[in-house]
Amino acid sequence: MQRLFDTTSQDELMAAKMLLESRGVPVYVGGEGSFRINRRMTAYQRSLWVFLDQHYEDALRLLDDPAHEVTEPVDVAAFYEAFEKQKASPLKALLGVESDAAMNWLLVLVVIVLGGMALFALRGV
Repeated sequence: MQRLFDTTSQDELMAAKMLLESRGVPVYVGGEGSFRINRRMTAYQRSLWVFLDQHYEDALRLLDDPAHEVTEPVDVAAFYEAFEKQKASPLKALLGVESDAAMNWLLVLVVIVLGGMALFALRGV
């Protein structure tokens, strides 16, 4: 992931996000950070990031020139869906398991193997 820019303008942030996503570049909006402008005012700064490093240069060019063609666009909706699934269950993503039933069988298998190893260790003592 690479940061494109920081801004205090929600309008600027959303316009850039919509442009990039419409051209096949999934983005992440960074959390709010605050900084003091003067003694009375505090501003909130947000960051816009590209998820995929290969989109960084295209994203910068696209922000400068909305007519720029992205070289490797992706299906943004499918990307976000896959990202949410991985975020919801990183273990399933790590093991390459997609369904809850498959994950349950895998966990049962692990328990059986570990139980067998424990019994074997106890007999050897």
